[in-house]
Amino acid sequence: MNETGGALETIIGRVSEVTDSVSSIATGATEQSLALRKVGDGINAMDGMTQQNAAMVEETNAATTNLRSEARHLATSFAEFKIDAKEPVESDEFDLRLAVG
Repeated sequence: MNETGGALETIIGRVSEVTDSVSSIATGATEQSLALRKVGDGINAMDGMTQQNAAMVEETNAATTNLRSEARHLATSFAEFKIDAKEPVESDEFDLRLAVG
């Protein structure tokens, strides 16, 4: 009976060691899960910023295209003005608002 009691104590000790190991593994897995969640959150934030940047690039391209079109229209409108002067007119001597009005 003494040998059986010693064997049971050994088994209980080993089971306790296995339980401690499993508990450590579970703790490590929980910590890794939290770290991976933070990484995922960071990636999602970066994705959101990338999408915002892409939208801003599209808006900038549209604004640039619009500005280019308006600049061409303005250049065409200015080309219709004729100034009867022998010397070039300096920009501060000629107010376009008066000429258009």
